[in-house]
Amino acid sequence: MKTILVIDDDPAVLQAYGRLLGRLGHPVQMMTGCDEARRDPGALRGAAVILLDENMPGTAGLDFLEALRREGVWSGEAGPAVLLISGSACADLERRAAGLGVVGVIQKPVDPGRLLDSVSEALWWRPVAAPSLTIGSGRPYTDLPSQRNGSGGIKEQESMKKNGQLVTLALIASASIIFGMVLAGGLNLTLPGRAADGAAREERPLHAAARAQMAAPQTPPMTVPASFADIAEKVNPAVVSITSTEKVEARQQGKRPFHGDPFEFFFGPGPRRAPREEEPRFEQSGGSGFLISDDGYIMTNYHVVEDATKIKVNLSGDRRDYLADVVGTDPNTDLALIKINVDKKLPYLGLGDSDAIRVGDWVMAVGNPLQFEHTVTVGVVSAKGRVLRNLSNDYSLDNFIQTDAAINFGNSGGPLVNMGGDVVGVNTAISSVGQGIGFAVPISTAKQIMDQLKTKGKVSRGYLGITLGQVPPDLQEAWNLPSDKGALVQEVLPGLPAAVAGMQKGDIIVAVDGKRIDGNDEVVRMISAKDPGATVKITVLRNAKEVTLTAKLADRPLRGGTPGARGEKSAPDEEPNEKKLGVSVDDLTPQVLQEIDLPKETNGVVVTNVSRLSEAFEKGIGAGDVITEVNRAPIASVADYRREIRKVKEGGLVVFYVINPPSRTGADPISAYVTLRLPSK
Repeated sequence: MKTILVIDDDPAVLQAYGRLLGRLGHPVQMMTGCDEARRDPGALRGAAVILLDENMPGTAGLDFLEALRREGVWSGEAGPAVLLISGSACADLERRAAGLGVVGVIQKPVDPGRLLDSVSEALWWRPVAAPSLTIGSGRPYTDLPSQRNGSGGIKEQESMKKNGQLVTLALIASASIIFGMVLAGGLNLTLPGRAADGAAREERPLHAAARAQMAAPQTPPMTVPASFADIAEKVNPAVVSITSTEKVEARQQGKRPFHGDPFEFFFGPGPRRAPREEEPRFEQSGGSGFLISDDGYIMTNYHVVEDATKIKVNLSGDRRDYLADVVGTDPNTDLALIKINVDKKLPYLGLGDSDAIRVGDWVMAVGNPLQFEHTVTVGVVSAKGRVLRNLSNDYSLDNFIQTDAAINFGNSGGPLVNMGGDVVGVNTAISSVGQGIGFAVPISTAKQIMDQLKTKGKVSRGYLGITLGQVPPDLQEAWNLPSDKGALVQEVLPGLPAAVAGMQKGDIIVAVDGKRIDGNDEVVRMISAKDPGATVKITVLRNAKEVTLTAKLADRPLRGGTPGARGEKSAPDEEPNEKKLGVSVDDLTPQVLQEIDLPKETNGVVVTNVSRLSEAFEKGIGAGDVITEVNRAPIASVADYRREIRKVKEGGLVVFYVINPPSRTGADPISAYVTLRLPSK
């Protein structure tokens, strides 16, 4: 295996490179800027290919490379193949790059096919000595315009033609396949394609159905159609295209940040009129949905309509756009119910039984991926009950259906149907690390909350006020438990229903309302399915004896989508400076430290949410990071954190010492100082 090293100052761009280059099957190491790379000469020596950004603040790419040559980092040994990414490529830059052993200069915006061709070739023909680095036939590999046969097609480079047709064809085929895969993105949600004034752009990060649909008689036994075309013909008329418009306040910075959309990162933003700085910007998101009643109720994902000021729906075979109203949303399951007013009866889909589907059953996904309306893909149910810990608002409620039916950007909110054409899931997420791994919210989850969405516009769930975990085998042995089934109570929050009912830390919940349970996820789902104020009987195992407790449930708070969200504790209200920084935090607990894979003696606070409009987001701080110092003062709690940031005046600087844990880096933790300026009013 050969290592690919990427050096760029933008964490979001590094993430995009990682997703793309990871498809080549070689380790990809990413470093944020030249200073970090300089601190690890071993990584520089061990890399087979280095992808280096020329246009970094401070030390430019070629200056950095020149310093490494001068310091003899590769002295007396083979050097890596260096590819330079540059915003411009003049003759002087290319001459200087060639003198430093750069084998290729790739201009921005980066063409993914071109980049994959270049890196693949560099991996095949790693140069034997610096500084006269060449690839393939011995010709210097210099910058050439991207050559294409058409949209999405990748044409082989001249330097590749002279190295054997078999190798060339293999490289081109691999790059073409990967190019299609990368456009699906990575375990980002199946975010709708974002646009600013018509340009494709990113999105962010899941419910709905109709009372009449639920009251309808059960679907008769499913009959397998003669062709998948029969299912598509039945389903397509009820699938809709959704466009939501969001008002975004103008940024002061001139640099427009990258938020993860492969189209814009690799091809550059589309044509648009630059808004005046004092004016807000309007952004459009594209997604999917499906009709669940003949009077215009539509189910989709919450993230498709989140923060929208205007929602337009286009029906199959109808050129008109219909304005839609949001009836109800549930961020914790990423589902939303919207409605359009029409003067005719509309075709709609039946809601099937997601609990009855089995792993291996055929399913079909329908939606508008990449704005290609009414695209149909077919696959099987790959797994059930999946939990996406770093994606969901509240992953303790996760129960995803995994499928290999292709789901791409813009599929969000579209239906996943069985062989009878009934909906069994709402297409929601995709995986970045494997082809053919998509996720859908089970339709049974939608059915459970539909009445509340229609009548209250939101969802209330039962809440005990406890933190739960599985029963590990070692604990079973130590406590002489009869089995590892049940849910271990790790924390009981004072004053909440569980504490009032007499539940204790160390109890093991074995039954809820008389129904025996296997694990903690089952307890969370059963309690959350009940209404606040409901009375529930909970059987716990305590000191080898079963004890039955009675609790009156409270209302479950809205989660923030962070590590440790399984714990039911909500953070206290934020301070004004905390809101200005756009960084929300919570106390570290042993459970959180275990989940993010940091030592139990780590002190600090865990980041639970970062505003996309904040400087912190632009500098790479994200949910799951741990802040251990504020302005050189060690902190051990939220109270310490707020005490220190309260001291900062408007316009002043805040210096965080931040740990990126293994759960974020995928390897060893990374610690760094991050400086933010507290915004003025």
